[in-house]
Amino acid sequence: MPDSRPIRGAARQIGPDAARTLNTHRSPGDVIAAFPRSIWIGLASSHLCLACRDGMLGPLTITVSGIERFPVPLNPGQPVHGNDQSLLIGPSVHIDLSTASLWQPALFPPPVPFRILESLQQIRRHLPPDVHRNGLGGYAAESPQFPRQNHTAHHAHAAIASVRSWLAGGMQSDCSRAQALLGLGPGLTPSGDDLLGGILIALHAIGAGNAARRLWGGLATAAQSQTHRISSALLASAAEGCAGKQIHGLIGSLLEGANLQTHLENLAGMGHSSGWDTLAGLVMVLEMYALRTLRPAA
Repeated sequence: MPDSRPIRGAARQIGPDAARTLNTHRSPGDVIAAFPRSIWIGLASSHLCLACRDGMLGPLTITVSGIERFPVPLNPGQPVHGNDQSLLIGPSVHIDLSTASLWQPALFPPPVPFRILESLQQIRRHLPPDVHRNGLGGYAAESPQFPRQNHTAHHAHAAIASVRSWLAGGMQSDCSRAQALLGLGPGLTPSGDDLLGGILIALHAIGAGNAARRLWGGLATAAQSQTHRISSALLASAAEGCAGKQIHGLIGSLLEGANLQTHLENLAGMGHSSGWDTLAGLVMVLEMYALRTLRPAA
C-alpha cells in the first residue's frame, strides 16, 4: 500500500521564471509529470519544476532539500496549491519556499572568435563516437554525415539547413521552416526542441538576443500544438536568455576557452540525448559567429 504520510522539504534555490510565477499566480494548479527526482507542475499558464538535484537548476526550477525522492503516488492531474511561501502538491508533499534564494545565471563573457573555435575543436575531440546514433547531437560534429543513419536526424535535415541559412543570412526575419523541428523526437523535451533551445540561448551569448526573440516569435504559436507544454515553456525561457545552470556554465567556459571535460560529462547525463541535442544548437550559432567575424571583408 502506498505511503501517504506527509513529506516535507525546503526550497534551496529558485529560478527567475519560477519565482515570477509564484509571485503572480495564486490559482490552484496540477501535476503535469512526476518522476522520482523531479515533479513538473502547472500554475495557470505557467510551469514549474521541483527537483531534488542541484544539477537540474534552471529558469523554471525550484531545488529542494530534505527530500531524496518524490513519492510514487504522485500522478499527473493531482492538485497543486501554492504561493510565494509554500507549495502543497497532491495530498502529502509540502514545500517551504520562505527561505529560498533566487538563482540568476551569470552574464556571458564577451565572445572572442578564436577562443570559440579553439573550444569547438576541443568539443569535437571529445564527442562520444556514438553521438550520431540518437537525436541530433551528431550536428555538433564538424562534418555530420549521419542523417540517413538516424530517423530523427533524417527528418530534421531540411529544417536544420534552413536554420543554418537563416543564421548565415543575418537573422533579420523569422525562420518559419524551423517549425518542423518542434516536437521532433520522443520525450517531454524532444530532440528538435532541445536543438532549438541551444540555438536560442547561444544567440543571447553572442549578443543577438533580439534575433532569439524573433526566432521564437515565429515558433511560439506552432509550439502550442506541436510539442509538449513543458518543452514550450523551456524554449520561451531560452528565447529570453535563460537556460539551465549547466548550459550556462558550458557556454561561459566555451567562450573563455577553458577546459570543457566536466561540462561534456554533464551533457552526457542530461536525458536520453538532450545534452548533445542542445550542444548541437550551441555549436551551430557559435561557429557561425566566429567564422563570420573572422572572415575578411569582401
